[in-house]
Amino acid sequence: MSMSKIRYVRRTMVVASLNFVIIASLISGAVADELAPFTSDGCSAFPDGTFGQNKLWLKCCTAHDFAYWKGGTYSERKAADGALKVCVAEVGQPEIALLMLAGVRVGGTPFLPTGFRWGYGWSYPRLYGPLSEQEQLDVNRLAAHKYPVFDPPVLEPLNGGSGKAIGTSNTAPDTVPSTMPSKGQNSDGEPDSSTAEPSR
Repeated sequence: MSMSKIRYVRRTMVVASLNFVIIASLISGAVADELAPFTSDGCSAFPDGTFGQNKLWLKCCTAHDFAYWKGGTYSERKAADGALKVCVAEVGQPEIALLMLAGVRVGGTPFLPTGFRWGYGWSYPRLYGPLSEQEQLDVNRLAAHKYPVFDPPVLEPLNGGSGKAIGTSNTAPDTVPSTMPSKGQNSDGEPDSSTAEPSR
C-alpha cells in the first residue's frame, strides 16, 4: 500500500471517529438520562480471586464497578483504574494487578456499548465528563439506599513516576458491607434480570 493510501485511510478513520464522538455527544445531551440502580458483576470476565481464595480481590472489583457505574471524567477513570491496581496488589497479587489494569484500560472505554464500560449506569452513549450537580445527587441518593459511596483514591506520582493510593476511609477493600450486591444481583440482593441466565 502506498503512503498516500495509508494517509487517506488514517484521515478517514480520524474523521469517522470525530463524527461518532460529535453525534454521540449530541444524542447523549438530547436524551434525559436516568441513572440505573448499581449492579456489579464482580471482576467481569476476569476471576474474582485465586483457586484457593476465590473471592480474594472481589471487593476491589466491586469498588471499581461502583466508580465505573457512576462514570465521570477521564482522570476519574484513571484514578479508579489505579485504585483497582493498588487494591489487588495489596492483597498480595501485584502481577494480577498489572493484568487487571491492562484489561480495564482497554475494555472499560465508554465508547463501546458494554455492560462494564465507564459510566455503565447511564444510557449509552455516555462519554467522559464531570457529573452535573443533579447527577451527583442521583448517585448519592441511590448509593445511600443500600450501599456506601466509594470514592477512588487519588493517585499521586512518587519518585520514579509510580503511583501510591491516597485514600479516604470509605475506599475498598475493607469497607464493602455485606449488603453490597453480589455478582449477578441487583441492589435489593435479588437476581439481576439483565445478567440472569435464561431458563431452559
